[in-house]
Amino acid sequence: MKWMIPIGTFSGTRFTAHWSWGVLGLLILLGATNAQDMAGRALGLLGLTLSLVIHEWIHIAVGQHYKVKLKAIILMPLGRSLAEDLSQQELTPKAEVRIAAAGPLISIALGSGFMIAAESFALPPVVMWLGGANTAIGLLNLLPAFPLDGGYMLRGLLRFRWSELTATRWTNYVGKAIGYLSILVGFATTGLWWVGFLGVFIILSSRTEELSAHFRSTVRGRTAADVMTQTLSILPAAVRVADAYEVAKATTQSLFPVCFGTKPLGLVTRMELEGLVNSGRGEIGLSALMNRNILLGTGDEPLDQLLRRMANDRVARAVIMSEGEPIGVVKLDQVLQSQ
Repeated sequence: MKWMIPIGTFSGTRFTAHWSWGVLGLLILLGATNAQDMAGRALGLLGLTLSLVIHEWIHIAVGQHYKVKLKAIILMPLGRSLAEDLSQQELTPKAEVRIAAAGPLISIALGSGFMIAAESFALPPVVMWLGGANTAIGLLNLLPAFPLDGGYMLRGLLRFRWSELTATRWTNYVGKAIGYLSILVGFATTGLWWVGFLGVFIILSSRTEELSAHFRSTVRGRTAADVMTQTLSILPAAVRVADAYEVAKATTQSLFPVCFGTKPLGLVTRMELEGLVNSGRGEIGLSALMNRNILLGTGDEPLDQLLRRMANDRVARAVIMSEGEPIGVVKLDQVLQSQ
């Protein structure tokens, strides 16, 4: 992903920092008044980054206990972005609460440890600063609003009674109330502009999480056959574009598997065929035009599993097979529109 700062891989999860984290670090360093202050700020920034990595790593460790894997974590100044492995089982409400709670608890523990050590051993001021920063991160993440850990904790608790989608919506109501209140405080109080920024961030993130929950509820329990567009006609790879267009015009299909026998080699749309014919290139072979970036699946394949394979192979369409013949096509944009 562009504009990401690589940190490393821990427990099989890739850690990167969002570009905004680099901007924040630069602003912190630019505020230094002398070389000694610059060194202290750099040390504090490094310590804070490592503390956040520990905060997220504890989420991973607890998640692994519940057989949940995270492919990547993107650190951001507020919250984080998780890339989950959809092959894993659905999170139970108890698992969601425990995984989410682990982060704030470890941050508060780290903060307490830094502050006790700074007081007990007369350590440099940066250690006390790290203690306060970690404690603040832990307490901030307990707020019941997405994308903070407290939002996932609240949703997990609500899921003991309601579905994930309903629990997400109620959590969003609480989160948006916190967001709007934060914006009011940020505008009304001198020096607390960052509180207003936090409110805006929470409100924008709430919509994203609801869409994600809606998508999960859409694909859960469904198969590829439930969402595929049935294929009535296929096109032989050896024919000319003009001949293929004549076949396409006689059907209501917009997307055609291009096959050698019954083996799919690629896909072509009616619009692509029409464009070539109208531009005088109808004599070229169909095999030169087709999009070969396809994936094969079966009608009884779980939809979430098929979508995961499509994401891994970076394809937007999958040809569905039955008894060695294509019977339909699953299009990613169609699945998204069905929410």
